[in-house]
Amino acid sequence: MNSLKPKASPSLAWLAQLKQRGLISALDYHFAASFADSEQAEALMVAAALLSAELNAGHICIDMPSLARRCQQWPLCPRAEYQQADYWLALLQHFAEVQQADAEPQAPMEASAKPLVLQYGRLYLHRYWFYERQIAHYFAQTQPLEAYPVEQVAHYIQQLFKPDWQSLLSLKQSYAPAQIGQYAQQYLDVVDANSLSEQSLQHLLEIDQPQSLAAWVADLPPSLRINWQQLAAIQACYQPRLVISGGPGTGKTTTVTRLLALLQELQLAVSKPLLTIRLVAPTGKAAARLSESIIGAKGQLHCSEQARASIPEQASTIHRLLGVIPGRAEFRHHADNPLNLDMLVVDEASMIDMPLMFKLLQALPKQARLILLGDKDQLASVEAGAVLGDLCRFIDHGYSAQLVEYLQRSSGFALAAYTSDQPLAIADKLCLLRKSYRFAAHSGIGQLAQAVNQGRSEQALQLLDGEYSDLRHQPLNQQSYQDLISEAVQAYRPYLEALKQGLAMEQVFAHFHNFQLLLALRQGELGVSGLNQRIEALLHAQGLINRPSQDTSLWYAGRPVMIEQNDHEQQLYNGDIGICAIDQQGQLMVVFESADGLRWLLPSRLPAHQSVYAMTVHKSQGSEFKQVAMLLPPTAQGLVNRELLYTAITRAKSAFSLYADADSIIMACRNKTQRRSGLVESLQQP
Repeated sequence: MNSLKPKASPSLAWLAQLKQRGLISALDYHFAASFADSEQAEALMVAAALLSAELNAGHICIDMPSLARRCQQWPLCPRAEYQQADYWLALLQHFAEVQQADAEPQAPMEASAKPLVLQYGRLYLHRYWFYERQIAHYFAQTQPLEAYPVEQVAHYIQQLFKPDWQSLLSLKQSYAPAQIGQYAQQYLDVVDANSLSEQSLQHLLEIDQPQSLAAWVADLPPSLRINWQQLAAIQACYQPRLVISGGPGTGKTTTVTRLLALLQELQLAVSKPLLTIRLVAPTGKAAARLSESIIGAKGQLHCSEQARASIPEQASTIHRLLGVIPGRAEFRHHADNPLNLDMLVVDEASMIDMPLMFKLLQALPKQARLILLGDKDQLASVEAGAVLGDLCRFIDHGYSAQLVEYLQRSSGFALAAYTSDQPLAIADKLCLLRKSYRFAAHSGIGQLAQAVNQGRSEQALQLLDGEYSDLRHQPLNQQSYQDLISEAVQAYRPYLEALKQGLAMEQVFAHFHNFQLLLALRQGELGVSGLNQRIEALLHAQGLINRPSQDTSLWYAGRPVMIEQNDHEQQLYNGDIGICAIDQQGQLMVVFESADGLRWLLPSRLPAHQSVYAMTVHKSQGSEFKQVAMLLPPTAQGLVNRELLYTAITRAKSAFSLYADADSIIMACRNKTQRRSGLVESLQQP
């Protein structure tokens, strides 16, 4: 490539100015400059730079209106036509460097093809277009695996999902007579309490025996009851590639544990070998939580010991499963060296970016079963793409008649309303768990999460300022900022006192995980850096820690740290949390929880890390805490959105405190993030 001076290229000179102002990165600029020798270099360099900038913002591609809008928003645009979407669409259709995917559907997809691709009016880097097409192909195709016999599925479903009628009856006691319909809808699989007659509700109110409760439920018409957990398990018997989405408390890991037991029982029933199953999650923290949940759920299974023993308890990270090669972007396992497994369960799938999802799917054997678990409404991955969200765009599309018939015959539920007149292959691979068992109808956290998720800002404010014991709201000002710091210090006191008393580190961690402060920003007074310093200073002033100096990189007993960079040699991964403690030899060490127990490491052996009295909402994904406090910055100081606030709320089990102005809450509810990609369109293709 011949280098061009800015004066010889108005577009390159403009891009250099944008780089100096921080509107595009140095990488964006140099990628654009690589097209300087092209026939249409001026426009192509602008398109390439803005496409690269979109990737850094999490988008897979850039559409023509966005390309034109960027040229309108940024100062000193060298050509007026750059600000018109129609200009870009017409121009890019004639560039030699741009593959026309709409006009050339059979064009090669290999990496040796043209560097840019135009499809659906969107411009892609070829690599990301290739990822998108391959993921769409994986989920849109039908599989040759034969579904299990309906009779056997129905038998084991009844066994594995048999209700604990005694526990359900005891839960009824917490509902007032006027709320008995809510109880039925919450716990007895009733679709809509309004569909129950007054006579039926009165009968339910008078029931005081588990057998009578079971009989009442059995007498309900099939059209009045649906259990989506059961349907997800049945769907996995019919559909070897399945995405299960659900909000907090919908029982995703409980469902998948029973699902795995169901498949293993069916394998035994048809005299086939048990499936080799692996469990993974995007981060070490999420993997540890998945392991813990699976172990707990296995103890509640109603199945044979052989099926129970075949369900693994240890989850790993995706990177560890694929096999990291130090210094290289490739993994040891890929299409030509697939993983040795029959079934893969992936938790927290919303955190997986498009390149990693592609590499994971490529490494699966062709006949392998796949279960993706996640909450489609949470924050998308840090890197480019929102694969789970795009897949779940079809979650209410409706099922094919064949799948509905299979589900009805296996479950006994009436599901005709969920049949689609225009079925899509992807829709049959999706299941939404629609009922939260964690948050009862009178729970403020559950209602707030739902209101925010649906963009109802007025209801969200009413809930926050209402009389819910699990919700607390303070407008953000100087006084409430100090209150937030005090709340954090009081919440962290138990783990620090447990450490000083010499209690087991398992107990120290249990106290620490009871509370977490979540933030939208990394830097500044309202960000992680500022709040960490202020909380640490107050802890030191109250004698709860003995901080050596103002140097935040120094170690002391009680300091919590979060790993910010994967270190495969130390088996530490981005998001892992450790607590500094003194070992039996008096040595200052950092203790980490793992699936194999506690790990004690010298501070000098840790990769990049930071104190974690406060963390960003992104870093909290895959975790739950008894109490959560969140600071939502003013709209002028940070971009707030619905997914950010929803994710923070749903980290809390028992109590949620929000420090935020009403304007920020309203803006967060209204601002729904939509990452640009063509995956939805690709999945709709025949």
